[in-house]
Amino acid sequence: SFINEGKLSPYTYYYDHAPAGWMFMGIWFFITGGLTTFGQNPLISGRIFIFILHMISVLLLYIITKRVTKQKLAASLAVIIFSLSPLELYYGRRVLLDNIMIFWMSLSLFFATYNPQRLKFVILSAITFGIATLSKENALFMGPAILYMIWIYTKKRTQIWSLTQWIFVS
Repeated sequence: SFINEGKLSPYTYYYDHAPAGWMFMGIWFFITGGLTTFGQNPLISGRIFIFILHMISVLLLYIITKRVTKQKLAASLAVIIFSLSPLELYYGRRVLLDNIMIFWMSLSLFFATYNPQRLKFVILSAITFGIATLSKENALFMGPAILYMIWIYTKKRTQIWSLTQWIFVS
């Protein structure tokens, strides 16, 4: 509906999830040439999309954990635990808005833990957090954790300003 008709939904009165995840998926189908580009079943194209997002999220998880712990072993263990967790094994390959949200949350945490912290990374973290929230509303529960990361990684004299900017932009 978003790609073909330019509307969020083909119906006038319809309640659904936040629109960014569906838009992101629609952009994927538009770029790749449609629902059946990778086979007759549209789920195959969707699963390839989710797989690409998963691989990027795993890379971001490794970088974030390495930044926070300053240890390669901890980062490697985080990636292994995330990738082999029962929830990820079952739901991670499915075409769900949650998987799109995880990608955007990982990107937000990536920017929030950038060291030395600059205002542009705080703003990028806020934008990607906003997209994560518009992909799936459950992203809101990670807001306090990201604010805490920004508090830790910014200089004392700019902490309040950075937090205010992050809240305002997101």
